[in-house]
Amino acid sequence: MSNTRFGKQVRYDRESAKMTVRDLAKEASIDYSYVSKIENGKATSKLSRDVVKSLALALNADELEYFRLSGLLPEALACLKDPKAREFLRRASESNLSGNDWEALERLLSRRLKPSSKKKSTSAT
Repeated sequence: MSNTRFGKQVRYDRESAKMTVRDLAKEASIDYSYVSKIENGKATSKLSRDVVKSLALALNADELEYFRLSGLLPEALACLKDPKAREFLRRASESNLSGNDWEALERLLSRRLKPSSKKKSTSAT
């Protein structure tokens, strides 16, 4: 993802929150000129996770979506472009699940992703 897409989203969220660049900078504890550069896709240094997180918190935005748009989300988590996947992951990470709970979720996912043997047998007839 490009910093331009991330910057456009930050600007959109800031304007929707009726905040100025200076308001956002103060709330996120980031220099206002850096916020402006981020919004304009002109931030020359690589965005840090702390900056992205601060902006998401200040704007009450989806932190995982900000990480995805900023290019800071690991490729292995590319499925998180779907808001429902992000919400599931967020809820799971905030839950106090036991090892047994995680195993049960993994079994459910495995069953859900496994091709049905009934489909194979009916298609062969």
